[in-house]
Amino acid sequence: MRIRLLVCCALFSAGSQLFAQNNDFEALKAQVMQLQKNYESRISALEKKIEQLQTNDLNKTITINELKQRNQQQEETIASLSLGNIGTNATTDILALSRQNEADISAIQEQLSKRLSGLEYHGYLRSGFGTSGNGEIQPAFQAPGAAKKYRLGNEAETYLEMAFKHSTQEEQVNNDKMSVDTQVRMALSTPMDNTAAAETTTSLREAFANAHGAIRSLPDIDFWAGQRFYNRYSIHIDDFHFYDMAGSGGGVENIPISDTPATLSLAWIGGSTDKLNSDGSVVTDNDFNLGEDTLNVGVHGIPMLSGKLDILGAYSAFNGDTIEDEEGTRYNLGDSNGGSLALIQMNKWEEWDNTFAIMYGAGPAYNFQAVLTRPAALPIANVSEYDINDFRTTRVLNNLTRNIDEHWVLSAVLLYEDFDSGEDRYDWYSGGLRPIYHFTDTFALAVEGSVDHSSAENVQSGELYKLTLAPMIRPNISFLSRPELRLFVTYAWWSDEFEDYVGGSQYRGDTAGLSAGIQLETWW
Repeated sequence: MRIRLLVCCALFSAGSQLFAQNNDFEALKAQVMQLQKNYESRISALEKKIEQLQTNDLNKTITINELKQRNQQQEETIASLSLGNIGTNATTDILALSRQNEADISAIQEQLSKRLSGLEYHGYLRSGFGTSGNGEIQPAFQAPGAAKKYRLGNEAETYLEMAFKHSTQEEQVNNDKMSVDTQVRMALSTPMDNTAAAETTTSLREAFANAHGAIRSLPDIDFWAGQRFYNRYSIHIDDFHFYDMAGSGGGVENIPISDTPATLSLAWIGGSTDKLNSDGSVVTDNDFNLGEDTLNVGVHGIPMLSGKLDILGAYSAFNGDTIEDEEGTRYNLGDSNGGSLALIQMNKWEEWDNTFAIMYGAGPAYNFQAVLTRPAALPIANVSEYDINDFRTTRVLNNLTRNIDEHWVLSAVLLYEDFDSGEDRYDWYSGGLRPIYHFTDTFALAVEGSVDHSSAENVQSGELYKLTLAPMIRPNISFLSRPELRLFVTYAWWSDEFEDYVGGSQYRGDTAGLSAGIQLETWW
């Protein structure tokens, strides 16, 4: 804009002789001055309106300052005009400046309208394409009996979440401390396929409202109702939601406990029976995802060992149901009830983040979720032979993430899980490490190595090893920096006992497999 103003001034000077006798000059100048005053008044009104908003102060300051600067430049240009130094294109240039001001004011008004609406948009996306070493579609390598797999170079789907959040404005509520947020989250999951057979699964993952500050004397308490992600704790590198009470129901959070930093949460949840698991994968016909009633109690933020401890308890009741596998065989599941207890310690020291958890669950609460799912180690054909009341799970894990220096970041996981069905016992040991080295502030190389060992009394036991190399582009040097664009090569090998159980149809009869591809992952 400064360049345009300088050009306009040069044109004014060059044409001064042609307009030396122009009797309409003073009228033109008066008209421009009036326009200038109108813009000043409108800018002032917009500035006052923006100052009343409590969002995005930085963007507000930049936008208004730029407009004020342009306004000052135009004032200087008009003040320099006099009879004898105005060019032939003066009227055209002044009208151009006028149009520019109109466009700027309209843009700010539109921005104000969006802010006043209280609407936010958030989301998550992973997408890409890969192939197996034999030219077929990319497989996913996961050990039998393991609840999850390590993610890097091992996700064979596109998954998208879109969340829309609307917040009430001050003029909509009588209590100046109260606000109500309504959020809806949709998800789409499409398996990777090179045929026309792939189907996209659509799911309504969240639809709830949260009321904050409804009690004037206790403004931090939140009340909520609807379907939502609730008390979710996860490990990023294997996308394992090791505690997840997502479902439909209602509750209250952030209840203060005396004068301590800790808070209490209470919720009644009926498990969500949508078609997607916690990690966004599609529930297959040989699995089940059944609703149950759960009472969830949590004490959050207890000061402990230089960090914070969360204690979570749940009682679940399942009223029985019938499931059917992909071959049409029906299985009956009887009534059951049980509880779970989880202690989750979270520490943060400068660039270190560490989460340690020890958990125990029984009956329909064995999986630390608000839905009843098939145990990863339990074949569907045997489900009807077991009493869910006998299910027991012990889970211990530690997840460390560290931003080491200007080149290195990493995340590491150690996990042990013991599942007892009442008749059979299954153990799952897992360890994974993903270091990332940054050659520059945007180009990096990630290496992910992992091992899963699963053993059982009456089914196959063995190990799965996976190694992935992934050069990538990322916006900054932090482990969770996103968006991230990756190329990857993954090699996996497994025990003879796992033959035909790992790598899908692409590697049936083999004990090793290869995949390569490209992927995007981001959230906003």
